[in-house]
Amino acid sequence: MSIDLHVHSSFSDGSMTPTELVELAKRKGLHALSITDHDNILSVSEALCAGKQYGLTVFSGVELSLVYNGMDIHLLSYLFDQNNFELQTFLAEIQESRATRNGLIIKSLLSLGVKITAEEERCFLENRQLGRPHIAKLLVRKAVVKNMKEAFALYLTPGKPAYVPRKTVPIQRAIDVLHRAGGVTVLAHPFNMNRGDRDLFEVIGELGELGVDGVEAYYPTHSRKRRDQLLGCARENNLICTGGSDYHGNFRAGTQLAGGKNVCVPEELLTTLYLRKERYSPVQDENKI
Repeated sequence: MSIDLHVHSSFSDGSMTPTELVELAKRKGLHALSITDHDNILSVSEALCAGKQYGLTVFSGVELSLVYNGMDIHLLSYLFDQNNFELQTFLAEIQESRATRNGLIIKSLLSLGVKITAEEERCFLENRQLGRPHIAKLLVRKAVVKNMKEAFALYLTPGKPAYVPRKTVPIQRAIDVLHRAGGVTVLAHPFNMNRGDRDLFEVIGELGELGVDGVEAYYPTHSRKRRDQLLGCARENNLICTGGSDYHGNFRAGTQLAGGKNVCVPEELLTTLYLRKERYSPVQDENKI
């Protein structure tokens, strides 16, 4: 039986609600699910409730976009206390910078002659869960481009006229905040890192020394050789392994939840995840949001 610990909902750049994802996971026969939306944990409460409703193991998750020595890093985290004040404050800072970035991208598109209404612009400034994929969808809807791939290729990637770099968040701060919230941290899709000429497994070792707890070894684009390399690297560095589909619903063609030919993630990985979780108890504070 498979688990899926890397899924995105409509609270970031996925097309399905948390409840719909939980229902789909149950229907597919998955053993456990974690929704890991980008830079926010707004899906957690609904997902946990849906898990109880459908009789599926569901726990908190998030995927953060960070920087380490000039490299873009995606860091997954699981089993944290979503009500932790420090974590909520940290994520609110990231969301604020996302809204600022959206505004700058919209202004760039306006300067290029793209017709964007004041209401549409306000939406991207006020809704902090929106990002480049949603702007790409807007360009498709306005027939500026044929599809989302073209939107990114022509406007929204580095070197293109509407690209705006995101505010960098140091990975060490994120690790510390997540650990204090009781979370386990895992490097997402390691082979996708833009590491230049750096050796991947050397980088993983360095991240382990910083406090990263594991690597995402099971991933749709990982060949068996790559998966086995990551499993070996994890053993050498005393890291755990996780896996997931990176499912975005119909926003990313050709993807599906784990459990089929796409990727099968052994449920036994939950044992080491829970054991690693025992290292981190949420820090209690008196602050409230």
